[in-house]
Amino acid sequence: MAQSGDTGQNSVDTTDVFTTNDKFDTREDVLKWAEDVGIANKVSIIITRSDKKNGVRGRNDKLILGCDRGGKYDTLQSSTSTASKKCNCPFKLRVTPSIDGSGWKVQVQCGVHNHGLPDQYAGHPRKARLTAEENKHVEELTKCRVAPRNIVISLKEKNPESVVDANQIYRKRNKLQKDERGPRTDTQHLLQRLDDVNFVTWNRRRDDDSNILSDIFLAHPDSIKLLNLFPTVLTMDCTYKTNKYRLPLLEIVGTTSTNLTFNVGFAYMESEKTDNYRWALEKLKGLFTKQDILLQVIVTDRELALMNAIEFVFPHAVNLFCTWHVNKNVSSRCSVLVLKDICDLVNNLWNNVVFSSNEVEYGLNLNEFEQACVNSSKFLDYVKNSWLNNYKERFVTAWTNKVMHLGNTTSNRVESAHWKLKQMLEHSKDSIHGHWKKLTMEAPLEDDTGDDYELDLTPAFDAIMTRCQSLDTVGKRALKSKVFELAYPATSSLCPPPEPIKTSGGVKKKDKSKAPKDYDVYRDPSYFEHVEREVNDSQATSKRLCTQTSQTSQKQPIPAFSEATVPAISEATIADI
Repeated sequence: MAQSGDTGQNSVDTTDVFTTNDKFDTREDVLKWAEDVGIANKVSIIITRSDKKNGVRGRNDKLILGCDRGGKYDTLQSSTSTASKKCNCPFKLRVTPSIDGSGWKVQVQCGVHNHGLPDQYAGHPRKARLTAEENKHVEELTKCRVAPRNIVISLKEKNPESVVDANQIYRKRNKLQKDERGPRTDTQHLLQRLDDVNFVTWNRRRDDDSNILSDIFLAHPDSIKLLNLFPTVLTMDCTYKTNKYRLPLLEIVGTTSTNLTFNVGFAYMESEKTDNYRWALEKLKGLFTKQDILLQVIVTDRELALMNAIEFVFPHAVNLFCTWHVNKNVSSRCSVLVLKDICDLVNNLWNNVVFSSNEVEYGLNLNEFEQACVNSSKFLDYVKNSWLNNYKERFVTAWTNKVMHLGNTTSNRVESAHWKLKQMLEHSKDSIHGHWKKLTMEAPLEDDTGDDYELDLTPAFDAIMTRCQSLDTVGKRALKSKVFELAYPATSSLCPPPEPIKTSGGVKKKDKSKAPKDYDVYRDPSYFEHVEREVNDSQATSKRLCTQTSQTSQKQPIPAFSEATVPAISEATIADI
């Protein structure tokens, strides 16, 4: 087997290894021989054309074998821009029966490959194929939620010669999910799985005439029990990259009397507007089983849409801000607007303001902070207008200690829940299926059957039957389909969004001129966004200075280096800065 290359791309001649005078009894025997020789020489053999003799003129038994990198990739058949390993490799074997009937013979029509051959078998279509035993092992580990990279390690421990890679494990897992789902759609499979483990769910459509799922809220019965036992403080926040539809996931967590965190509910929402938050919080309110249970404290970030929804649904609850996010936003803005020499001092004084134990101490600390920022008016205006003037009661200790927040002044609990949930989800390209482990509790949940929490469904069923009798055939079919969706979730006509939700393009500042009329999704830039902006600004400044210096050097002759010229160059550079 010879290799040559003069254009930067190797060409390999495998004529010798595929040349044989042997005859093979059957078509399958010659195929197995060609594949075995290909594996021994790291060549993937495929059938490019086949024919069988059926009595029609011109139809004879033959096989044309080629390299898996032969042919050209048809970009017109794909809507995505993907790479292809096809490079129009000319390698070709012709397999036909002998005229004397002694068996099948192999003829090498072209033994040259216009590409190099791999040094190892990793990813080889045949050599890296999972065996029956390996398939079973992968299924068992997948059910135990073992990561694909660890599955590959386990397979290689069992078989050191295995060349299976993580891509094959991902494909196998995807096939297992499709087999489990069967003919059901993603939404039907989700609703059925939630019904199997007795999740309490609500959903709504994008509009009355659409079957597209807009929002869905779900909570486990044991989580509802915990919520009714410990309803004092809740923490809520949205996380992203949890599903292939890019739906934001609102996660709500609570705190037990032993300072443990428990999940209350989840809500996939089409967008982060007040209407979506209000709908989700209305469903959260429906989880309380007693009329006298009142939610006291809700900890969130400064997200205006969520704040508006909380004020409407839970008007008596106190909405506290996460002090960690507040301090990070102020610190990042300080690094941009305040001189570096006093940046640390300003941050320390700001911490003193935030953690003031009473209003008198707050006034003294604020006065000291203002004096330190006397030359940084932009930063001082930002702190006062964005935080202190309107929201100091939500994060300054002097006011937050007046409510029973049980030590919950940050959203760290829900951030930790995000991390744990994403560990279970593993990646963001999956459908919205149930991934939450079932909790167990033996204590029964007490129900309050007052007038406002009527649980008797008899009047509703009687009304449905009365309405059904008054409808025509088409109306009865429509009513039946709606009732069937409640009784049999797997028959739901709901479907996921036809395309991923566009999450980019949100208004990050309160610029009313750029936002739609009814737009209420405003947020502060995250810490990393402040840092990236600072780095980009510094790089742009450096680039501009370099450009100006190069232009100056081209226009003026470079003077001889001497001590007299050094101060002039430094002064000019400082003036440019």
